[in-house]
Amino acid sequence: MKKKEEHRLQRAEVHAAMSIAGVAAALSTIASENSKNETNEDREPAIASAAALVAAQCAKVAEAM
Repeated sequence: MKKKEEHRLQRAEVHAAMSIAGVAAALSTIASENSKNETNEDREPAIASAAALVAAQCAKVAEAM
């Protein structure tokens, strides 16, 4: 029973990491598109870069699990 619970927890962690990676990738895309359309050139690329970094890290964590 304990091993089954550990496996379920691991699957949940992978799912959470992939979900966060998806959200971060979407935010990165939105920020990147907004930076092309708006005059605030400093903030939007930074947000896009940070979101891309979060997405990459979450994907690495999920892959490692």
